[in-house]
Amino acid sequence: MEVAGKILHDSQEGPDGQRFVEVGGSEAELNSFEYALVRLMQIGFLEAYTVEYLSQRHRRFWFPRPKISRRTFEERLRAFLTETRLGVEAIERRLEPLRRASAGNPLDPVEKALRILLDRVYETVYPMRIQMLRNLIEYALSKERNRCRRLVLRSIFDDQLPPDDYRCGFCDVCEPSLAFSVPGALVPPREAEPEEIVRRLSTFFQDWSEEEADLLLSAASERGLSQAVMLRSEYYLEREGTSLGAFFLAGALKGREDPAQGALYLKRGTSEALKQGLSVDEIGPFLAELGRLGPEHLGSVLLAHPPLGGYRERKQVYEEVERRLGYDDPAARLAASLASVKLLSELTEWVEQEGVFPQLRSIKERLETSLQG
Repeated sequence: MEVAGKILHDSQEGPDGQRFVEVGGSEAELNSFEYALVRLMQIGFLEAYTVEYLSQRHRRFWFPRPKISRRTFEERLRAFLTETRLGVEAIERRLEPLRRASAGNPLDPVEKALRILLDRVYETVYPMRIQMLRNLIEYALSKERNRCRRLVLRSIFDDQLPPDDYRCGFCDVCEPSLAFSVPGALVPPREAEPEEIVRRLSTFFQDWSEEEADLLLSAASERGLSQAVMLRSEYYLEREGTSLGAFFLAGALKGREDPAQGALYLKRGTSEALKQGLSVDEIGPFLAELGRLGPEHLGSVLLAHPPLGGYRERKQVYEEVERRLGYDDPAARLAASLASVKLLSELTEWVEQEGVFPQLRSIKERLETSLQG
């Protein structure tokens, strides 16, 4: 906001109608100022800017006269939020603070618009950077996992996927002594089906659907490509942190070897799906897969996300999980119990407001205690 204020109040007009501000400081401070200009361009406050280098620590930034237009801010933000896969209702909720911005303070709409922009940027970019580090660590641990290093690389970069039992014979995992008996890495034979799976994955990562998820999981299992599909999904999340398809495949396949790590992907996918405005039935596969990995994982999601906190929502969760895993599954029973607790809580609040049957509170507390036990 300091940069926006400086542009609005301290900029000077040049001979050609352009305006400018002069900024001095360290390289980091100058880069930070320019980074702020880029964000102001994203919301439509500035249309463009150019840099005049006066000295190593002194620059002059030129730009057209800034515009403060809520309509422009809203149009730019709506386009950006749509690109990050938010649904229409979710976008409208996020834009509401901008519509309530003060008309008497010219910088208030700018601040509200920047907050909306940066909230979504940090929601998506920060997890992508964490994912990048996670993937680097996983590659470094290939030897401990007894996973051929080229299986990882080919899974990410090749136009066909290597089988789970692929061994290149030319890395420190395949030959720890590095006394290689072959002149080069073994290249797996090209087959049509793994190439088709790669093409389908590219589409699926952009357009999530439960039917395609089931088909891809089945194909990966039947063709012995589970490792490759999992690795490709994990690395896709480095550059696209909102892909529900990548979250689901990474979670479902990772969960087969490490339930806790698989659950992390599914929880992140569930959180992102709720931000995008998906309904309970649309995220049913995520919830059921979490339940399959352990009822505790499903329970933590239900308790952590307010959109899943009401009785109706928890009842829907139970129905989705029960439909996929069966009535006797522990995760389905847990979802039913949490729905019952919420119903009792809502009933207790109602009768307390009405001034009748206060003893329901003690019944609720005893039920909660028994469930925790």
